[in-house]
Amino acid sequence: MQEQLTINFQSKSYTSEPVKVGNFIAVEKLKAMLLDGQSFNIYRSATFEGDATLRMVEIESMLTVFFPKLIEDLKPKSIRDLGLKDYKDFKTLYDEKIKTWFLGHVKMLKGEDDADKKTI
Repeated sequence: MQEQLTINFQSKSYTSEPVKVGNFIAVEKLKAMLLDGQSFNIYRSATFEGDATLRMVEIESMLTVFFPKLIEDLKPKSIRDLGLKDYKDFKTLYDEKIKTWFLGHVKMLKGEDDADKKTI
């Protein structure tokens, strides 16, 4: 499993921060902050818009924590300021590359990936 991920976006290459405990905490803290404690209410609404909002917050949190240089290079200085067409590019990148990479680390934490188990 790769500790870091390199992605290409708009003709530039970006390498993630290494996966560490602090990154997991930072992603979840950022999600909570962006949702202002409303994640359960949004989830419970069971609407397309609610699901899309949760995904947008997940993507912003992951990119902010793991690819800060990519966020710095944005013309608008926040994913929240992107138009929906530009956001779809981020969503595609996230779904095809970043989510799969990150879920590999989640599986390892859950003990579902025997190849990456280490003895402490």
